[in-house]
Amino acid sequence: MFLQIITTQSETINGYLGLIIVIFVLSIPFIWWFVIYSLFPNGLIDYLFWGLKNSKKHDTNTYNDLLEKNVRYYQTLSKKQKNIFVKKLDYLHRKVEFTVDETVSWKKYNEVIILAYFVKLILHYPRFNYFSLKEIVVLPSSFYLSYYGNQPLKGLTKQQGEIYFSWKSILEGIQIQDDGINLLIHEAAHAFMISADHHRNNYRKLINNVNNFFSRTDVYLANYRKSRPNILRKYALVNEDEFFACCIELFFEKNETFKSEHPELFEDVRKTLNFPKQ
Repeated sequence: MFLQIITTQSETINGYLGLIIVIFVLSIPFIWWFVIYSLFPNGLIDYLFWGLKNSKKHDTNTYNDLLEKNVRYYQTLSKKQKNIFVKKLDYLHRKVEFTVDETVSWKKYNEVIILAYFVKLILHYPRFNYFSLKEIVVLPSSFYLSYYGNQPLKGLTKQQGEIYFSWKSILEGIQIQDDGINLLIHEAAHAFMISADHHRNNYRKLINNVNNFFSRTDVYLANYRKSRPNILRKYALVNEDEFFACCIELFFEKNETFKSEHPELFEDVRKTLNFPKQ
């Protein structure tokens, strides 16, 4: 009788162990998915191509000091949000190459200030770090590219991952932070859209938010082309991409006015950036 009880208990234990092993085996793909996206925000492939190439981290205390002194938005964040901000900034700083014209009066810390404007847009997307962004080119002033003819450009974001900036226009945007025009934010918005497209198959929340915004832009553009609001500059009406970029500028530079005058559009922008409700 005693041996029978022991045998029954042993069989029960073995049954539980077998069940645990089956559950563990079945959960391996989910555990792997969690580990990959926890350790590698842009995916393993991006890490192998970029992260290993630039594996040395920077001094986060230096980041914090620079941001506290030079980025007003950073000053408003909680301690937890600042930690997230710095981690995203460090990742981009190791990944993105800067090419600066020799005539530009340049300091190394300018790289941190510029990238901080990019991080503002993605702070509330844990796994989103501008997959497409590879190089930032800084030129002294407005520039010309053969493809665009005789049209002077202040900024340009390419699908291939390169962004061109006029240093003069960058400084103007940094110095005046409440006019709704900021070249860094504008081009970061374009980079946001290009990078979001790379996440089409593996970041559903991001893609859904972006798609929801653009499903409504036709209506917004049709209405605003008839009667353009004072807060929205004319350039916003060129096409959907420029409309999005200009709205992002307003969201950060004229937040309260934007919210009070166009609450529906403001809310659509907020959801697209995954910002908490204000």
